[in-house]
Amino acid sequence: MKLMIRSTLVLLALLLGLLACATAFAADRPRCEECGMYWDQSPTRIQAQLKGDKKVHLYESFACLYKAAGGTKANVASARMLDYGTDGSGDKFIDAFKASYLFDTDRLAHSMPPFTAAFSTKKGALDAQDKIHGDYATFDQVWKKLAAHFGSKP
Repeated sequence: MKLMIRSTLVLLALLLGLLACATAFAADRPRCEECGMYWDQSPTRIQAQLKGDKKVHLYESFACLYKAAGGTKANVASARMLDYGTDGSGDKFIDAFKASYLFDTDRLAHSMPPFTAAFSTKKGALDAQDKIHGDYATFDQVWKKLAAHFGSKP
């Protein structure tokens, strides 16, 4: 009986140790400043500066940037979005204002709807349409689609 209790306590201590390690690792990972999801996992992540703010903010998706900017495009001073077209072969960020997009694609793991993937070229976006679907759009068009999606409140 004592051996069983001791074994249970050792196992419990090991599990608590593993949980503490996992929690410590997770605390160091960057999170979206709008929704709290892990920023570094999102295939639709954005680095952006809002007007009047020198800090570069991390957003998990275009929708999170839209909400953080209060639904006002003029509040976005600069934005760089992960090029979905790199397909995981590195973190290549592109100017979000010049990017081509697929809006409301099929589910993109580790992202939030409406799923919006950015591409460095229009051809890249159109080529990916067969795989992830979505409507081709420019930055301005995505912003308008998000306004329609969220209604008057971002």
